Amino acid sequence: MKQAHWLRVLVFAGCGPLGGCIFMTNHELQITSIDLPIVVKPADVADGWAKPSWSSHSNQVAIGFSTNLDLWDFAQSKEYNVVVEVSACTGQELDPTRELQSSVYLYTYSGSFNSLSDKRPSDAGRYRIYFSSARFPTASDTFSTFSYDLAANPLDVCFRLRGGNMLGGSFYSNIVVIPGTAIRNAMSGIMP
Repeated sequence: MKQAHWLRVLVFAGCGPLGGCIFMTNHELQITSIDLPIVVKPADVADGWAKPSWSSHSNQVAIGFSTNLDLWDFAQSKEYNVVVEVSACTGQELDPTRELQSSVYLYTYSGSFNSLSDKRPSDAGRYRIYFSSARFPTASDTFSTFSYDLAANPLDVCFRLRGGNMLGGSFYSNIVVIPGTAIRNAMSGIMP
């Protein structure tokens, strides 16, 4: 636990040696700390966190994080839906042509994060996102899909939160960069 706390403090200051870089902007909602990536197998329920139901047979990479504002309060106050965008980075930016197969939802320990629910999650404050460790083209793909294998070819991964409401209001958080080396280490079972 000490190590995770040290990583969060270091990452908040800029870039962590293994965890990732957080680029602060003038966005109201900021992702302020991240955990080291971990690999979750489709049948793995050992860590107790809620997970997406995925049909992919590849492992999922999970990234834990927190925000500067209470995410549920922030979303409730403006009636925002909240989702996550994940892609391989181009520079330090999201690249819509290199999207990673992922769940667009955020998760807390107890379940998927529903910002429009009347009930506050009891464990709000720490969140997770998930994305597939690999994506290969299939015969049923009808459009160009970005193919990748993070175990064989580690890539820097970018993510951010975004949301909006029916009245046209919207937001984007800052972008977080997870270095490919941290993902490769997680996939190899190497702990810092």
